Amino acid sequence: MSQLNSSCRKLINSANSCVEDAFIGIKSAYPGLSVNPEIKIAMRCSELQKKRNCVGIVSGGGSGHEPFSAGFVGRGMLSAIVAGSIFTSPPASTCLTAIHNVAEHFKGGVLVLIPNYTGDVLNFGQAVEVAKDMGHNVRSIYSVESVIVGEDCALLEKGIDNSVTGRRGLCGQLFCFKIAGALADSGTKLEEIAKECHKVVSSMATFGLCSAPCTLPGSSTPLFKLSPDQIELGVGIHGEAGVQKQPFCSASQAAGILLDKIIESIPLKHADKVCAIVNNLGSTTTLECHILAGELKKQLESRGIIVQRIYVGTLVTSLDMAGIQFSILKTNENPHWINLLDSETEAAAWPGSLLSYEQSSVNVQDTNLLTTELTGPTLEEKHAKLLKQCLRGVCQRLIEAEERLNQLDSGCGDGDCGTTFRQLADAILKNLDTLAVRRPVTCFVELANIASLTMGGTSGAIYSLLLRGASRHLLDWEKAWTEAVNTVTKYSRAKIGYRTMFGSQSLAREYLVTVLTAFRPSFLPVEEVSRRPPKQEAVDGSRSTLIVNEAMLCQFNETRDWSSHSKGVQIFKNR
Repeated sequence: MSQLNSSCRKLINSANSCVEDAFIGIKSAYPGLSVNPEIKIAMRCSELQKKRNCVGIVSGGGSGHEPFSAGFVGRGMLSAIVAGSIFTSPPASTCLTAIHNVAEHFKGGVLVLIPNYTGDVLNFGQAVEVAKDMGHNVRSIYSVESVIVGEDCALLEKGIDNSVTGRRGLCGQLFCFKIAGALADSGTKLEEIAKECHKVVSSMATFGLCSAPCTLPGSSTPLFKLSPDQIELGVGIHGEAGVQKQPFCSASQAAGILLDKIIESIPLKHADKVCAIVNNLGSTTTLECHILAGELKKQLESRGIIVQRIYVGTLVTSLDMAGIQFSILKTNENPHWINLLDSETEAAAWPGSLLSYEQSSVNVQDTNLLTTELTGPTLEEKHAKLLKQCLRGVCQRLIEAEERLNQLDSGCGDGDCGTTFRQLADAILKNLDTLAVRRPVTCFVELANIASLTMGGTSGAIYSLLLRGASRHLLDWEKAWTEAVNTVTKYSRAKIGYRTMFGSQSLAREYLVTVLTAFRPSFLPVEEVSRRPPKQEAVDGSRSTLIVNEAMLCQFNETRDWSSHSKGVQIFKNR
């Protein structure tokens, strides 16, 4: 196995062979594609397309943009792609090979969609010219047309292209791929598809930003410098820097910046109709992408622009760049594009589906199923007041212990145990005057609901189950405590002795029984708890709250002076 620099944090075998290795993986994952890893060509030709004498669509470019371009090969999109090395155009010879292979199977001719980057334009252009001259062997001459696709608006000034090379081809190319592929699949003639692609190119614009540059395979050095408190506007897909740096901002602000530039360049106005792509440039999370998609729709609609489709995904990347691109296609004068975008495709990476355009007729109702009814025994007013005082005391001690519990948790968890309990305590105090303290069964169910909603995650589930389990046997406190632990262990593999919260709960129950039996004040020292249960590592070894000591034990030292009841609460962390 090749030796890799330990600072190169990419799971590859060799920087030199990574593209070919990836094509081997594509061939393994998609046996329905015809793949030649050595020359980096992937092709798909269905029997249906052969019978129809369809037009074949060819595209490609440098690697490092995955899933572009192999992910968009399939009926309804591209017929074949040819790839180069990382951020490098494929040579004219392999571009020509791809055209030749497609022409063998697609008798309607070949349309080559060329990304507007200098190397791609020159090499694909050379291959197209040779193909036009040479025909298909000596048996017949095949038709070849090409369209250069570029829609980047980073270098435009008020919608005017003043650059020498023109607009770069970015993720908006996918609109061309999909529309051209759907037209070809329907039997449309080559010249008509090419004409339609030119219209698509003139109707769209793309603008992007990044918060971190990419690094090349085998290298640990970013391709440009960007401080953590900045974003780079106008980045491309070859690791190049953008046109401007500015302070880091929120998703809402970022969406506004991108849309302002795009709207200026197309341009867009009130009542215009558009489709949009939200493209992850590499290492942006899906969470962020969907937040930005929501912002895109909201901000376009606030300007009176009608959003017909939004496609979200990791589509055309710049290796591991942390960034996003918006691409907007104006559809006003071409409503038939919507049907072409909605049409079926085999391409694995196309993000559109039935869910992209079919409007759901069912609404998710925000029904509160955690309502409570007054059930169980009723306490006298003085006992209800005592229960209320106990709850207030526990909450106050939890709040006081927040920092200490976080410190304890940081040794074996994520350091948020105290904060999580502080949220629970705050919520209980906020609702304390409305809790059904005269009806303990109902009160504990209400507390269970509060724990579930405010603590969240595993902690919320644990304490909600504990409180709900306890409510079933009130006012028999011994049975209540036993049922509380049993309710949680019913849904957990953790057991007593696993160094989890259940050891603490079991000990607490033992001492509660002692108190109830002896009718005398009892207090469990923290020192004793730290010795029990026996020291051993968590059996499961994971960070689940069930097994990494996020439990606290609250015990009440019954005193005669209930005005100082909070002093009778001891909180500790299982160690």
